[in-house]
Amino acid sequence: MKITKADIEAVVTYNPETGALIWKERTAKQISGDHLRKEWNRQNAGKRAGSAEFDGGNIRVTVKGSSLQARRVIWILMTDESPKGRLVHKDGNKSNLAWANIVSEREEKAKAKALAKLPASREPKPVYPGVVYDHYIGKWRSFINLSKFVMINLGSFATDSEAIKARADKMESMGA
Repeated sequence: MKITKADIEAVVTYNPETGALIWKERTAKQISGDHLRKEWNRQNAGKRAGSAEFDGGNIRVTVKGSSLQARRVIWILMTDESPKGRLVHKDGNKSNLAWANIVSEREEKAKAKALAKLPASREPKPVYPGVVYDHYIGKWRSFINLSKFVMINLGSFATDSEAIKARADKMESMGA
């Protein structure tokens, strides 16, 4: 069964900065028996979702009867798509579920390979228009130029992929 963003949003909330996945209260539609629902809500609602696996400390969350790694649940929440390949934690800490710490292993390897080819003095340059690395703040900036003199600033992001996604989402919402 494919788990969707809507399935996940129905049962947890997520704070991308802290990495906190919190159980939401269950409704009568989710748990039909009043006693069972009240008991579940008393024990779980408002508390951290997930538990650590015995085989390496990965945190797992059950959504619609499927046990998933928490980082996969978060990836679906943040990107609205299932991850392609393995997800890893940048800092190696499997309990750090902050969005900036969860990356696609495939993308990280590709970035590392590309960075290895660059001379040491050069900063990485994105291959996407409207996304630049801001040396002053140490983050990626995303923007849309409407004309020579008008620019929409979309914010600063920890990774270039976040900045690219923000720009693509805004362009789509503008119908461009």
